[in-house]
Amino acid sequence: MSEHPRTPDANIEALIERMRQAARLYRALPQPSAADASDHAVREAASHLDSYLAELMRRSQPRSELPHRFRRFPFTIAPIGRLALRLYNLLTKDQRDVNLLLRDALQALQAALAHGDKSARENGILRDYIRAQLGYASRSSNEVKSAEDPSAQDLDAFFVALGDRFRGAPELITDRLRVYLPIVQSAGLSGPALDLGCGRGEWLDLLRAAGIEAVGVEQNRLLIAECERKGLRVIEGDLCAFLDQSPPDHWNIVTAFHVIEHLGWPSWLFFLRRIHRVLQTGGLIILETPSPGNLVTATNRFYLDPTHRHPLPDPLLQFAASNVGFHSIQIVPLHADLENPLASELAGTEPALVRYLFGSEDYAVVARK
Repeated sequence: MSEHPRTPDANIEALIERMRQAARLYRALPQPSAADASDHAVREAASHLDSYLAELMRRSQPRSELPHRFRRFPFTIAPIGRLALRLYNLLTKDQRDVNLLLRDALQALQAALAHGDKSARENGILRDYIRAQLGYASRSSNEVKSAEDPSAQDLDAFFVALGDRFRGAPELITDRLRVYLPIVQSAGLSGPALDLGCGRGEWLDLLRAAGIEAVGVEQNRLLIAECERKGLRVIEGDLCAFLDQSPPDHWNIVTAFHVIEHLGWPSWLFFLRRIHRVLQTGGLIILETPSPGNLVTATNRFYLDPTHRHPLPDPLLQFAASNVGFHSIQIVPLHADLENPLASELAGTEPALVRYLFGSEDYAVVARK
């Protein structure tokens, strides 16, 4: 995919753009209360300049009356006073011209100080951002090396095969995800949409067919390659890091199918907060996750993925979504196996048992910001 930063030039351009975004964001923040001595001196000098400029402006104008020391006889006689005032303004014209030049010079100095202060703040912002980026690169160097290691590629291949075996073929997943299209369409949202952990791109495919602009984020390189072969827009990266880089109030739709159960506490709560931050007001969030209300799922199927942390009961996830700030929260039960012959046999005598054994294997949280 062309948008994916695979070349050094693309990496540099992406870094520069992130630096610019960071500068624009931090420029709007209030200045820190603590400053070094030089910054304090510059600000104090700038405040003095304002009073100097005001005084020079006053002294560069012709006088409308004589100075106080001349307000005595015979200058108190009107004709003599007017003549003396004209003579005084004539004699002080050169001084007024000097005052005008000084005023212009101080205004230029004031502008230079303001520009220098702004440039220093921006340079500080960019310096800190670059330092953070370099620190992140240093901390991630081992991860980058491991990503290029054959064993990491083997892990990607392992999880692709694991998904094919236990989650289902692409056709099955596509058919299951169709249930969300009416929800999106009834919300009247047309994108941009963000699919976190997009996998093989089944949901991105459905959104594209529905005319909704969408971007996916994925870490598995084999799945990314499959999405790119379909012409889907996918970015390789950490999901939480991508959300942190996204501007606030940007996405109309954010989805994450079978992602949140991979996050431990309190990471999954912070994940919800990040999504809330990047969603536009009125935006839609859809999260799908295994249901621990199904005992077979909770005690067996859930652990078929070794990266799963723990199942999340739907009342907990519903409460957390509300606590973060989402509203109009709905819990959608999914993928019950009620047609199982044993379920039909037990339905008349043990309805609770049927629900626990053959009820919804998954559920979705659907909410608005």
